[in-house]
Amino acid sequence: MSHPALALSIGSDDQVSQLSKLLPIHLPNDAQGQNKLEKLRNSNAYIFVLTWLYQCRGFVKLQNEHFDADLFEIELLNLVSPPPVDDSVLFINKLKVGLIVALRGGGAKNTSSDEFEAVFREWFGTETPLGGAVDENDETPQLQFDYLFIESKIEVLYMAISYICSYSQFRQFLDRHQLTADDLKPEVLHSELVEENESMDYILVFDNTRLYKRTVICPELVVPKKRAAAPAKPEHHFGAEKFDVAAVEYELVFKDVYKLDEFLKSIPKKSKKLKDLRAALASSAVVDSVFYAEIRKRKILSHRRKELQLANLLATRKKSTRIEARERERQRDLQLQRQRQEEEMRAAAESRLERRRMAREQASNSYVSPTPTVMTREERLRLRQARTQSPEKVENELKEENEENEVEKEVKEEKQRASEAVNEVNEVHEDTKEQEANEASAKASSPAASAASPQPSVSPPAKKAKLDPSFARLPQWGNFNHHQYPIPSHQHPGGQAFPQQYSQPPGQLQVQVHNPASAESTAVHNHALQPPTSPTVGQYPSNASSIHPDGPK
Repeated sequence: MSHPALALSIGSDDQVSQLSKLLPIHLPNDAQGQNKLEKLRNSNAYIFVLTWLYQCRGFVKLQNEHFDADLFEIELLNLVSPPPVDDSVLFINKLKVGLIVALRGGGAKNTSSDEFEAVFREWFGTETPLGGAVDENDETPQLQFDYLFIESKIEVLYMAISYICSYSQFRQFLDRHQLTADDLKPEVLHSELVEENESMDYILVFDNTRLYKRTVICPELVVPKKRAAAPAKPEHHFGAEKFDVAAVEYELVFKDVYKLDEFLKSIPKKSKKLKDLRAALASSAVVDSVFYAEIRKRKILSHRRKELQLANLLATRKKSTRIEARERERQRDLQLQRQRQEEEMRAAAESRLERRRMAREQASNSYVSPTPTVMTREERLRLRQARTQSPEKVENELKEENEENEVEKEVKEEKQRASEAVNEVNEVHEDTKEQEANEASAKASSPAASAASPQPSVSPPAKKAKLDPSFARLPQWGNFNHHQYPIPSHQHPGGQAFPQQYSQPPGQLQVQVHNPASAESTAVHNHALQPPTSPTVGQYPSNASSIHPDGPK
């Protein structure tokens, strides 16, 4: 059985010879669900994603990676055979890492392709082909990208790529590489008008390796024959949708060298209508590009098989100690890297769970007032605790606040007691003044009686001393109980006790009490320092001779 490449009518002998020596003849993606794959290849999302990867993959740092549409389909279909030892060598996994970095704005280090699903759900939510749990606390296994159908994978990539195209970094990338709009547009080889509202053209895409027939359908615009029947304002009458494109349809013409050869043979040589299309496709630029892609992709697949065969041979034959040590070290490094990534992901998941648990506890234990202007101290402290997450500091602040409240309460009570004492002292002072006035009037009415009776010489009354508020509750001079409140005094040489004498005038006597607890005892101790008002005869207590120096002898 001869190789199909030997029957080609295009290409040089060298190109045909190289292609005939390579396997496989038909790629794995051509034998899998042709109807579904043909529909996928004709979709807008598929053409957009693959065109972007051919032209702009340098934006995700993959400019040095070889990209081919068929190899990419094989990876998306999970048909890579033999499977690589390290999955990171696959283009799709490198693309995942590049998209993660691009979505985050760059600068991400140690990014793994395993994070793609979580990052994609973080940016695009759960209403996507990847899905996801609505409840953040749901720890059930989520759907992975590798287990999706190829149609869903293309849709996920389309969403991510179309989103990063709106970044300013992407526009800067286009300006830096001088990629204009004309450079990004597909090359049109032939165009013709099928109907008044329908046009058809042939476009060459994917580095001149695939040809699509594009059909553009526009809505039919009905123009009245008479001017009188025409609308006064056409833009309001017809609407914008009448002037827009109704639909764009794509149809794949060829994707490999064999289909290209068949299409060229199907075009009549004498056809003037498709003469330009035939000439463009038969040019050396297009033919060389198609042959180069076919040879390169088969070499890559053949190289993968050789690597697997060498690995099997190395596994069966005796290895040198140096090669074995190097292989063990490489495997150990790969295993450590995977373990490190798993630990980081596990730690990140535990951290998220802990933050959610703390947030729930704080939400259930604390209340934040909706109007911050009327928040109490306790509410402000709880809000501060929820923000800072330092319970020890907040507990100390609560203790300080309680101590301050107790001190303020004691000060208020002290002031209240002082004001009550001042009022009582003022009342006593007014009563004393009335009593002195009554005594003076009594003396003026009976001068003889007062002259006949012998009286002791009494010092003139001094001014009433302004007492401290704490003295208000002390007994008056005539009712003083000396057994309950002993008066400190200096002993006279004759054995008689005299009160202490002070040089300070009685009117300026001030007693300061700092400790409220000892106010009463201090007031009793200082009561002897206040000289009595001038009493009349018969108003002294029974033991007045023992406490007053001018008493009767």
